[in-house]
Amino acid sequence: MQIELFGETYGEQISLRVDMLKRLSRHIKPWPLFWSLLSLSFYLLSLAFNWPEIWQGMLLAIPLMIVTIGWGWRGGLLVLPLGFLILWLSQLILSNHESWIYFAGIIPVMLIGIVGADSIFRLWRGAEQRAKRNARQARLLSKAIVQLQHTKTAEEVFATLPKLLSEILSFNHAEVFVPSVEQDSLRLMASYRWNVAAGFEVPLQSVTGRAYLNSEQQYVANTQADPEFITAPNAPLSRSELAIPLKLDDEVVAVLNIENSRQNGFDAGDRRVLRAFVNVAEEALLRNQRQEQLEQQGLERKLTAKLGQRLLSEQSASNAAKDALEELQKVLTFDLGVILIFQRSHFRPLALVGQASDEVMQLLKDGLPWGQGQLSRSWTEKRAIFSDDYQQIAEVDAPYRYLGIKSAASVPISNADGEVRALLELVSFDKLSSWRPKEQLLISFANTLGLALERATVNNQLREMLEVVRQLAQADDPSQLYQTTVEAAVRLIPESDTASLLVRAEDGFSFKGAYGFDKKALESVPPFSEQEQLHWYGNNYENFIRGLPRIVRGNQVVQQSLSATTHESGKEILRDAGKLSVLKSNICVPITYHQEVVGLLNIDSVTREDAFGNRALSIAEAFAQQIAIMIRQKQYREALERNVITDTLTGLGNRAGFNKQLRQELATAKRYLQPLSLIIMDLNGFKQVNDSLGHQKGDEALVAVARVMSEVRRNADYLYRWGGDEFALILPQTNHNGAEMAVARYTEAIEQIKIDGLGLSASVGIASYPRDGEDDQALIKYADNLMYQQKALSHS
Repeated sequence: MQIELFGETYGEQISLRVDMLKRLSRHIKPWPLFWSLLSLSFYLLSLAFNWPEIWQGMLLAIPLMIVTIGWGWRGGLLVLPLGFLILWLSQLILSNHESWIYFAGIIPVMLIGIVGADSIFRLWRGAEQRAKRNARQARLLSKAIVQLQHTKTAEEVFATLPKLLSEILSFNHAEVFVPSVEQDSLRLMASYRWNVAAGFEVPLQSVTGRAYLNSEQQYVANTQADPEFITAPNAPLSRSELAIPLKLDDEVVAVLNIENSRQNGFDAGDRRVLRAFVNVAEEALLRNQRQEQLEQQGLERKLTAKLGQRLLSEQSASNAAKDALEELQKVLTFDLGVILIFQRSHFRPLALVGQASDEVMQLLKDGLPWGQGQLSRSWTEKRAIFSDDYQQIAEVDAPYRYLGIKSAASVPISNADGEVRALLELVSFDKLSSWRPKEQLLISFANTLGLALERATVNNQLREMLEVVRQLAQADDPSQLYQTTVEAAVRLIPESDTASLLVRAEDGFSFKGAYGFDKKALESVPPFSEQEQLHWYGNNYENFIRGLPRIVRGNQVVQQSLSATTHESGKEILRDAGKLSVLKSNICVPITYHQEVVGLLNIDSVTREDAFGNRALSIAEAFAQQIAIMIRQKQYREALERNVITDTLTGLGNRAGFNKQLRQELATAKRYLQPLSLIIMDLNGFKQVNDSLGHQKGDEALVAVARVMSEVRRNADYLYRWGGDEFALILPQTNHNGAEMAVARYTEAIEQIKIDGLGLSASVGIASYPRDGEDDQALIKYADNLMYQQKALSHS
């Protein structure tokens, strides 16, 4: 491998001589030229003025210059006395005695030679030292390359860099910082010669942060002059700082930061070395990334093949999810793996593998509530979220912060339409886990699982829908039919929390079933007209009679609900019992039969305004049309039953209806250990009206009795025409004392009736369960006997 250093390419062989020559040519200063010109000037002066001491001094300066070039100015000064000794000997031998002026002229020339030669010595020596340092650094960089080649992950590269760099450059301490989870700070990944607590972070408003944001090297020669310099705790005070980003595919993945106790502690050469070092590290990161990608691709293909084979014939969504987690557990390490689905405002486990504390398992059993945490974000934003340090992320929900979760991965599982249908959640409790190498694998895994879950979910929904339809077809009680319908709708339709059903009758549409609401309160809302329901639907009559679902969201739910009724009391009930303030989105599906709307099914989300995608609308429409036939059949059956068990004159139930209702209420009383009373009445004075005024007046008397008794009847009481001039009542959850109070109320109302001046009264018999009988026949016989006894006493 070649290393880019100082603008050169260094291999295993480094030529010191070429480097020295380049250094000399690059660093020539004006001082040697100055001294040369000065010497030449002295020589010319010696010729012009006949000063032999100058050119003789220049001759003596030559050996001094040679020595100085080799040893520096100190060597030149040591040899200088030898030059004077030679002059003295020459004067002695030649018997030539020069004045002191002669020597004064030679000395400056020799000193000039020493100074000039020392400049050359310094250039040569500096170039030699730099060449040696470059060679050493190149060898150390080669060594770093070898060591980095043995790393397998980015984390290993980051952990290795500070120690390797300490062998190449001189500094106080070094660190590697990586972006935090929120990317609003930099988190310490590795350090050398600096003891600091784990998880230490620096803000982006720092020297290191500038390197990250600008993607460029940042050098601060004097940290005291930089307001963004941050003093490292528990470390010697730094006077200079150098930070350089590490990039992978043009994205900054880390910042290498080194600090020195000296001002301007890193010269241009040091910065070039650091750049070369970072290039080596980036190559190692890129190589590891490509290797990880190759391994992940192989792992993905292998896992996808196994998963596809195992899920091919799986029809159950929960079994498919469990199979998938078991396959994933074979290739990845995690403590707990869960496939979560969203039901009734909570994330609930569809399948689970691994171990967790009892507290965690109980939370999963109860359901994890929708909130602002990582689960909700992943679902809403339709993207995978990987938290290497779960406790440090801002969106940790408070209840989960104390569960000991160290690392967590949330990966959405979508259907073919891109709608999120489930979440893959992997958790580690014992140690922090880096999800980066596994991210693509988990996303690919979720995509494969999404298709299998969609197929299994559709099968589950179809089977459950058929089972619900079967149950509805067998339901005898219409109220049971309607309640079963809304409960099944919440189970079948994704992301639904509440539901209600309105059924058409002669007086309009009324609430007949509700889940998640106050059902009795909704049933008290005055019936809606077809026009009001059409307005609630959205005033699209063509789609209304075709049974197409429509959806409203946010404030539109409240506005459309309140504007769909003209009854003020109905609006108040809808606000309170209908929980309008919490509804976030609503699906309304007209239930049609032969282009007649026989009911409306409402499905609501109290969690999200963006709930309900195309799949939810399709299921709601299909379910509504399945129950349309049954609702119409039940209505026909109810009409026939009303004709059979209804007295045509008074509109009250007849003897057959009384017998049927008594058996049902008695069974309920026995099941829940509740009291029950029945009353049988015979009119006194009716025969006189009938005989003296005629049968028409007699009929008027019976109708009047039915009317006044209906007016004073409790909503829970059942009133029947027993036969002839006899009437009967069933009083659920009423003991004997309560029945006596009811008798007083009814008889008082009857005694107010006058038919052409003739009055009426009643003889009454009361029977209470369990005091007066255990079955319907015993109770009827007991009450009938008491009634005849009272009638006999009245005649006597």
